[in-house]
Amino acid sequence: MRILTFLLVVAVAALLFKCATANAHGEHEWINEGGYKNALGQHCCGFEDCPTVESSNIKTLPDGYQVTMPNGGVLIIPNGASYGSHEQTPRACYPGCLFLPASN
Repeated sequence: MRILTFLLVVAVAALLFKCATANAHGEHEWINEGGYKNALGQHCCGFEDCPTVESSNIKTLPDGYQVTMPNGGVLIIPNGASYGSHEQTPRACYPGCLFLPASN
């Protein structure tokens, strides 16, 4: 009986862990799951690495974008690493990806 109880506790814990990690990024999980990559082939990562940016802090360049990040840093993002966004606010990722809403 102890073994059965132990296995049941382990199964419940595993299920709870899976549910908790599946929703870790919530509505922004699309960044992580989308397979988006920067110009070097690195994944764009997820919500924590991709803060929102003001449209006024995004300048169009001939071959991409210059983005002034909330911390004052500047990212140069080539056209091949810019994507449509699932959100209404632009979001730039530190590995060098940019997500723009349809209106930008």
